[in-house]
Amino acid sequence: MAGFLGFLSPSLSAQTVWTGEGSDANWSTAENWSLPLLVGDDLVFEGDLLTTNNNDHLASVGSITFADGAEAFVLQGDGLTVGGHFLNDSAEVQTIDLDVSFGTGSHQFRDSDTGASDSDLETFVFNGALDYGTGRAFPNEQNVEIILNGPGTGVGSVAGAWQATGPSTFRTNNTTYLEVNEGTALGTGYLQLNGATYLSSSTGVTVANCFVIGTGSLHFENEHVTFANGAVTHNTAGETEAAIVAAGGNRSIVVHHAATTTVAGDIYLSDADSTRTLTLNFQNSGTVEVTGNIHDNLANPGGGGLPSNLNLVGEGGTLILSGSANTFSGSLSLQGSCQLVVNSNNQLSDSATVSIEAAGGALLNLNHSGTEVVTELLIDGVSQGTGTFGAIGSGAAQEVAGLAGSGLLEVLPTAPDGAWNGGGSDNNWTTAENWVGEVVPVPGESEVLTFAGSTRPTANNDFPVETVFGQLSYFTDATSFTLTGHSLVLGNAHILENGSSRDQVIDLPLSFMGSADKTLNTGGQRISFEQPIAFGEHRLFPNQMGGTLSFQAPGTGPGRLLGIFGLNSSTESGVHTVMRVNAANTVLELGHSQALGEGGVQINSPTQLLATEALTGENAVGNTFIVGNSNLEISGSQDLELSGTTQNFQGQLGDTGVSAGAIISAGSSGQNRILSISNTGKTEISGAVYLNDTTAANRVLSIPVLSSAGETLLSGPIVGHVTGGAGNPAQPSGHLSYQGDGVAAGATGGVITVSGNNTYNGDTSIIAGAYVKLAHEQALGAVEVVAEITTEADWTAGSNEVRADEVAGVEIGNGVSGPGIPPGATVTAIGELTTEGYYEVTISETLTANASYPTEVTFSTSGEAQPAGTTIGVDFNNSGTLDLNGFTIAEPILALAGTGSGGGGALVNTGSGPASLTAGIAGVSESSIGGTGAISTPWLASDSSALVTKIGAGTFTTDGAEANRGISWQILEGEVVLANSAGAGAEGEVIIDGATARLTLAGSNGDLISDGSSVTIANGGVLALQASEIETVATLVLAGVAQEPGTYGASGSEAEIIDDLHFSGSGVLQVTSAGGGYAAWASGFPALVDPSPGLDPDGDGLPSAVEWVLGGDPTDATDAAWAPQGELAMDGFQFAFRRSDEADQAADTTIAVAYSPSLQPDSWVVAEDGSEGVTVVTEEDFHGPGVDRVLVTLPPTLATGNKLFVRLEVGID
Repeated sequence: MAGFLGFLSPSLSAQTVWTGEGSDANWSTAENWSLPLLVGDDLVFEGDLLTTNNNDHLASVGSITFADGAEAFVLQGDGLTVGGHFLNDSAEVQTIDLDVSFGTGSHQFRDSDTGASDSDLETFVFNGALDYGTGRAFPNEQNVEIILNGPGTGVGSVAGAWQATGPSTFRTNNTTYLEVNEGTALGTGYLQLNGATYLSSSTGVTVANCFVIGTGSLHFENEHVTFANGAVTHNTAGETEAAIVAAGGNRSIVVHHAATTTVAGDIYLSDADSTRTLTLNFQNSGTVEVTGNIHDNLANPGGGGLPSNLNLVGEGGTLILSGSANTFSGSLSLQGSCQLVVNSNNQLSDSATVSIEAAGGALLNLNHSGTEVVTELLIDGVSQGTGTFGAIGSGAAQEVAGLAGSGLLEVLPTAPDGAWNGGGSDNNWTTAENWVGEVVPVPGESEVLTFAGSTRPTANNDFPVETVFGQLSYFTDATSFTLTGHSLVLGNAHILENGSSRDQVIDLPLSFMGSADKTLNTGGQRISFEQPIAFGEHRLFPNQMGGTLSFQAPGTGPGRLLGIFGLNSSTESGVHTVMRVNAANTVLELGHSQALGEGGVQINSPTQLLATEALTGENAVGNTFIVGNSNLEISGSQDLELSGTTQNFQGQLGDTGVSAGAIISAGSSGQNRILSISNTGKTEISGAVYLNDTTAANRVLSIPVLSSAGETLLSGPIVGHVTGGAGNPAQPSGHLSYQGDGVAAGATGGVITVSGNNTYNGDTSIIAGAYVKLAHEQALGAVEVVAEITTEADWTAGSNEVRADEVAGVEIGNGVSGPGIPPGATVTAIGELTTEGYYEVTISETLTANASYPTEVTFSTSGEAQPAGTTIGVDFNNSGTLDLNGFTIAEPILALAGTGSGGGGALVNTGSGPASLTAGIAGVSESSIGGTGAISTPWLASDSSALVTKIGAGTFTTDGAEANRGISWQILEGEVVLANSAGAGAEGEVIIDGATARLTLAGSNGDLISDGSSVTIANGGVLALQASEIETVATLVLAGVAQEPGTYGASGSEAEIIDDLHFSGSGVLQVTSAGGGYAAWASGFPALVDPSPGLDPDGDGLPSAVEWVLGGDPTDATDAAWAPQGELAMDGFQFAFRRSDEADQAADTTIAVAYSPSLQPDSWVVAEDGSEGVTVVTEEDFHGPGVDRVLVTLPPTLATGNKLFVRLEVGID
């Protein structure tokens, strides 16, 4: 099988005229031209002979001209690259019925009289494929018509249109008629419209290109073009997508038809952050429906910046807004008898002025049931004041002409004097023009800063650091503001009022002065504090509408100190709190472990608590949450740990500087509390949970956990009540109720693990399908479980009854034993159980050793009695994972099974210290080993030639006296050390593939890899040869290339072949078998489904055999740039190509350059250096190590009739 690439040698350009005097219509017929036809010639078609003709000769030309008086021509045949312009001096429609590729730069479409402003129509029809490449079409004369019937490719040339930059495929400079009959005909670049551009289609197409309206205008001639988003780049906002952008000034779209045009993409009223107006001019009764959205400007594609305006004029036309995320915020004007239909609510800006010429028949049709909020409504030039307006007959408070539909229009009061209006030239608070009345606010504790409208929503505090104001207020029409800049002190008792229906962001540091409690009203929206809050001795007090309070930075200060419920009635001691939640349905978002400073949070209304990023371990949340007269839900999707470590408690006994725990159930004595878990991440409460705030109370704390929730771990002590911050187990101390949702829990989802040293002594209920793991001998409180079962569904614990109604599962471990264990309970392998002997444990979930275990963890279970001392071990099935977490396991691992790196059985160490398995691992099949920490074991064994995948950055070592039987290694991350003193450490294939992957062979054993194994090293992997004996393997593949027999090693070794990229150490690797050739090379590309050398799987025009020679990748189409090149030189025609050393040296591959003057099968001659004036020069490693450049020079004497064809021939045996 062979691969071929052909080239035609170029010649000097000339103007060649079609005469049509030949015996056929072929371009190769010399009599059809005034001069011999050569590559790069400018072609002129004139006369009326053979007007339908066939290119069978050329690959590229200069320009194409249809002369004055020429008949209608049709150019057919092979595709052409056109480097110059397209000129039509005739009065006929000229058709290019072949594929065309543009050269670089602009390609003009016009007639020869460049200075005339003529009214003649120059028409060009393209029926073939059009490849814009890095060029673009440039119709730059009046009345050019271009009809595109074929597909288009390419992004065009880079040329800016005001602030819209990047590559464009079209630029119109005068009146242009563009008919697009294939959806991709315009390529993938944008269109720059600097002249009146009339767009139409005869078939109905969707174009995914951005139309940038420059100094011209966009005309919809008929309804058959649908506009989708296309790529466009803004010089400050970067690449985005849009369908239509008005650029550089006020622009217009003219609708000429009476049907419907759909704009499925987005429209931007301006390219820059400046106020512009886009006018839709309806010349007929046509409709434009925008199913995308309309925005102010391309400089702020997400909204914001200066407003731009939309103006509708004309007779009978309709604009329909069907999008749901319109953000344009300027004025809206309807003139003539046109109509605007709005199909969903909140699509007009709160800051918009709406002007309707009702007397002329203009209508605003609110085709929905909501209320649009605007700043002003003008009917026939008269302001209608404030209030709610609707169509006549709608029943609205004020019915007016000019409105239609069932929706309402509400005009809000004007922002008060002194409110922010963003009218300045920057975003600074000290710029007077940014405030109504152009007066800079005066700092002071009673001064309210009001933010209104949507102009300059990023408002920057440039007052001095810690300037004092009273309150932040958001007016009813306020957009989502982001307040940035210097730190701010708020002194009013009410510090925040959100009267808008928008989320607000405060991205500056805050602190407080004045009254201790600081009330705020979110307005039911999200208020995000992005910078630190210094609470001092103050606390936040959300007390009106529930919303979201998001704290994303570390806070400081203990908050207010006072007695709460039964914790202390004195004002001199109690609990410090930074917040009291009195607004129902408040959500607290935490993005930092110290976001709430050093105080607690008093929950007096239903509240959700969630983390926006994982907050566990050293980053656990230390605040105390006092659930009083309400309930707390832990929600979200991130891992969250409540450690209760903040020292915020001054107890009844005068204790100071101690923790009040993580959760306190407080309030009236007879009221029960709820701590619910819906968080789909892991929830851990490692701090103390107090069931009561006072000894007088005896509450039930319910803990409902959804089956869809993640793992829930109660690892801190559960204590009866608070006394001195430490609890007093002697008093009657409340009850616990673990609740499910009636749905069976998953492997971890919905499972509650109770592992704390709990001291409460009340009843415990497990109901409604709850799944509870009792992982401590005092998980149920202070009394040991010893009593007998009374029924199948309940069992007793001392004097306290544990009810197990509708139980999904109860797992018991760590010393909980005896006849009181319910029948059918699953006993989990956690810690050291008090049973005789060792028993087999089958693990089908993740089991993690932790610090409460002894140093050597013993896995056992209370199954059927076994003889004392019987050791059976631990068995992992396909989904089991053992995380050693830095500990040592003494039992043998009976089986480690799974599906390799894609999942299945895994042995990992995520601890900071090393871990070990002292008894080895038997029964290994495909599985994973690794993690961030180190693991050591004496041996691995497999009866089925298992592939073990090394994952994680840690080091895995086998260093026992036994061999590792039947193990193949795939090392993707970290290091594997084979140091067995006898036998092979690896018996199958060894793959070291990854930038951090490393295999180290250590000790004096020279057979750590069996002699018949293959070793593959790729992508930065290293084989460290530290063994003193020579290691022998069958084959070696480096970076996808099979190596020849020999000895390999790093500098300093005694190897024949030194390679410091793939080897280190002083040892030597002996390779005994040869590899290589095309098949071995092809096998290095897993994505190559069919390795046949003549196929072109990546579609780049290069067969796989040619890619093998060029040093390419048969699965990567970008290798097309590596194709051989041909060009004229002083001494003839030069042909250059890449040649890899591997292919050149392969026995199964032949490489040759051949030439022919005629393309006849028997005319090809292999180019040989010195034969017929041919020279062949090889430049070693010209394209990098192992890839040469071969330059073949062919003298002009080899050409016949100025023609010479050259090709690269590759043969694979």
